[in-house]
Amino acid sequence: MDEERRLCPNCSRPVTGRSDKRFCCSECRTMFNNRRYRRKHREIERIDRILKKNRSIIDRLYNEGCRTTSVHLLHRMGFEFRYMTSFAEDTGGTGQCVLGYYDYSCTLSRDGNVVIGHTEITPL
Repeated sequence: MDEERRLCPNCSRPVTGRSDKRFCCSECRTMFNNRRYRRKHREIERIDRILKKNRSIIDRLYNEGCRTTSVHLLHRMGFEFRYMTSFAEDTGGTGQCVLGYYDYSCTLSRDGNVVIGHTEITPL
């Protein structure tokens, strides 16, 4: 009976040995899995960079004493409002949105102002 010819998914060389063996060598297995992992996590890393940049902008403003700013200024500084770590509606019934950026919050008002708040995180 003819044996089915198996090819390595990484380099396309023939695979010999056990019937359940997928790769021609351990180096090909490692390269294949590393490439798959990088591709899968590239988007997560991109979003994480944006979130850290947003937090950095808020942190800089807060530490300079700026507690209220405008949406336009944040946008000019490179802030991306589409990415946040949490979202809530203001509990005061004002209809304002509260966006969370790790340990900071930004309350958006209807007039385009942003109020920056900070929450101290206590270690467990």
